[in-house]
Amino acid sequence: MDVIKLESGIVSRARELTDAGLSEFDALHLACASAGGADVFLTADDRFVQRANRQVNTLGVLVMNPVSFLQEVENALCEMTDQEFRRHALCIVQRELGMEGFGRFLRLYRAGRATIQRSGRNS
Repeated sequence: MDVIKLESGIVSRARELTDAGLSEFDALHLACASAGGADVFLTADDRFVQRANRQVNTLGVLVMNPVSFLQEVENALCEMTDQEFRRHALCIVQRELGMEGFGRFLRLYRAGRATIQRSGRNS
């Protein structure tokens, strides 16, 4: 997990988001998420989701309810072929493990000692 330090650029971005209609608390969280490189910000605060969706083009981070996000992911996974799923899964593993960890994983994967599979489906 990365720790995002509260720097002037984040505070400035939070002010912009507050001026655009988000609460100070939500704006600060979203500015930190953006600074950390998040693509999606999950929250159970439906008012925050609604306010963010009105400004989706200016936020830089998609704000979603966790249940809606999981439904979209499930739908996308169901539409993928097994080969597309494996390719996508390997991209995620690489991003999460870094190049060195990914190299170790690939050696195990190619030796048949690590797997990537869909739950509930044969791959």
